[in-house]
Amino acid sequence: MFAHVIAELGKCELIIEEDSGVFYSAHEDLHRPDFRIHLRGGDQLLVEVKNFHKTAPFAPYRIKPSYMTSLQRYADILGLPLYFAVYWSRWNLWTLTRSDMFDSEDGKHQISMGDAMKRNEMAMLGDCSIGTVPPLSVRLFSAPGFPRPLEKEGQLPFKVGRACLCAGDQEITDPVEQKIAWFLMLYGNWNEIERPAHMVDGRIDYLDIGVSPEHHQEKQGFCIIGYMSQMLSTRYKQFTADPHGVRRLTPNSQPTQMSGFIPEGYKGKELPIWHFTLLPNYEDIDGAKAV
Repeated sequence: MFAHVIAELGKCELIIEEDSGVFYSAHEDLHRPDFRIHLRGGDQLLVEVKNFHKTAPFAPYRIKPSYMTSLQRYADILGLPLYFAVYWSRWNLWTLTRSDMFDSEDGKHQISMGDAMKRNEMAMLGDCSIGTVPPLSVRLFSAPGFPRPLEKEGQLPFKVGRACLCAGDQEITDPVEQKIAWFLMLYGNWNEIERPAHMVDGRIDYLDIGVSPEHHQEKQGFCIIGYMSQMLSTRYKQFTADPHGVRRLTPNSQPTQMSGFIPEGYKGKELPIWHFTLLPNYEDIDGAKAV
């Protein structure tokens, strides 16, 4: 999942499976990380990918000192920084943390989800949280001339004449923004389903089927719908698993040309887009080291 997700985030030029193929070493106790990543700006990094499925929200992810040392030694030989990408699966959340940013306790290396978020460097791979105008909806217009009065039994005959996508109350006509809106509706974190009907003179004009956040401030003008890495992971799981388990290890489709699903800095026209980039905060670590 990690390779597909970061390929679609758009900041990687090459993603290489580092821990496969023939491997000879003059050094003992070397372990190869999962991936070597070449960023578009020219930087390289090594990434070890881990899944963490504990139920307690503050349970730390731990790694044995010997394993950390074996990975770090490999990275030092190549002269590349070592990172850990942890998938906090119960929260569908990715963090990317430098190996030297783990806490040490009783000789073990560990990091909690809270500290991993504080020291998260997924932004260098193109991750960001996305905001837009709620609700996002499919609007179904009644066919012209079709009898649409409300019947005595409370039933209302309805025949669809036209369909469109809307953000807030604004129809989305741009093909690129239609694609983005559909993606956000399907894989974003908004889970309040709304089905309001718009009536004119006792007859139905259109029906909306939309999603919105559970709570939102109307004065703010937008709501966060999720991290791009979360939404891409949700889509990946939809293509590879079902309620009965994993169907396949990789999707049928390849990542979208490693170009980024929503263009960087794209603000939108009929579909307003807000990008929020989470940058790492190392002040608490620097302060602790200074003491």
